[in-house]
Amino acid sequence: MNYQTDITIVGGGMAGAALALALAQETQWSIALIDAGASGDKAATAPPVLASRVVALNEASINWLTRLGVWPELQAAYYSPYQKMVVWDGEGTGEVTFDAADEHQTQLGTIVENNHLLTRLWGALQATGRIHVVTADAVSDVVFSQGQAKHCVELKSGSKFKTSLVVAADGAESVVRTMAGLGVSENDYGHSAIVATVETQHAHDGVAFQRFSNTGPLAFLPLPSKEGKHYCSIVWSQQQAVADELLALDDAAFVLKLERAIEHRLGRVLSVHNRAAYPLKERHANSYYRAGLALIGDAAHTLHPLAGQGINLGFADAQALATELKRAQIRGLPLAEPSVLTRYQRQRRAHNTAAIKAMAAFKVLFEAKSPMVGLLRNEGMRLFNQMPWLKRQAIKVARGSL
Repeated sequence: MNYQTDITIVGGGMAGAALALALAQETQWSIALIDAGASGDKAATAPPVLASRVVALNEASINWLTRLGVWPELQAAYYSPYQKMVVWDGEGTGEVTFDAADEHQTQLGTIVENNHLLTRLWGALQATGRIHVVTADAVSDVVFSQGQAKHCVELKSGSKFKTSLVVAADGAESVVRTMAGLGVSENDYGHSAIVATVETQHAHDGVAFQRFSNTGPLAFLPLPSKEGKHYCSIVWSQQQAVADELLALDDAAFVLKLERAIEHRLGRVLSVHNRAAYPLKERHANSYYRAGLALIGDAAHTLHPLAGQGINLGFADAQALATELKRAQIRGLPLAEPSVLTRYQRQRRAHNTAAIKAMAAFKVLFEAKSPMVGLLRNEGMRLFNQMPWLKRQAIKVARGSL
């Protein structure tokens, strides 16, 4: 079948779904959302408890999700705010504590289970009745036309969408980005991130923990307690050889390694659930747009998860693009107007570049094995922890308020 639409979003993950919802609520553009996922209705069933994948949302992301009406619908059982973060060098004595109270805030951020947030997003976008949703179907080709002519998104089912703007929100290995010929700079971190949900002996008390070592960082991220049991989500980014060794361990041996790595800050690790791993690569598109196409989220950039900024950057992309598309409609500009997408790129690419470079620098700094570098690193952490103004600035950046 053939369809006509103003904007076609490819990819129904968190960034793509949030963009579709924002456009449906705030503009009169006609919207299609295409997702290759096998599920015909992402909002139909509740996802399992103790899913291993989580996201760390900053204040800016939560504020936007609140305006979209998504955050108030999320059950508190599936997210956990944290008020403090303790970061230390496992190879030395340097330690930094970040406290929301230093910024007169109630929290630094919130850890949310991916599946539950995505379920709420899809429930909200389907409730609008304004979005043509296609699931269990993948893009087979995208034909970009010249000038004002509509572009064509072709699906494997044979359906075709004639559209003025295509948005690629289809992840790090974006098929649409490749079809459009947009180049990407890549850097293999040589790490895999091991993710799991663990039960700990002691409650986290709203504190997130991150320990750096010269083989990679380990984060314990707060999750809600359930039935008197205490849980955290872990993200253990390790050099590939070390990650392979850890994945080969049985659960009992793995939790012993984990207890030692986190230096028993939460007592014993009692159990581990849904252990998995994924390779880490830095990617950054050379351009976030071309005529008829915009990139958002992982299709535009991926970075090391040590600061938990990935989805926050993706939501910021989606919000910025939605704002520009709303502005274009108010001003009577066609979606083919070049200034619409150049303004979007100008807002987002420099910001994302800075975040990617910062994560790369942190990785290099903590992997350095030189005793002199280690001494300077630990002294730097000690001095940083004694500088309230600098810590407040770091908190503002992490919250998305700078």
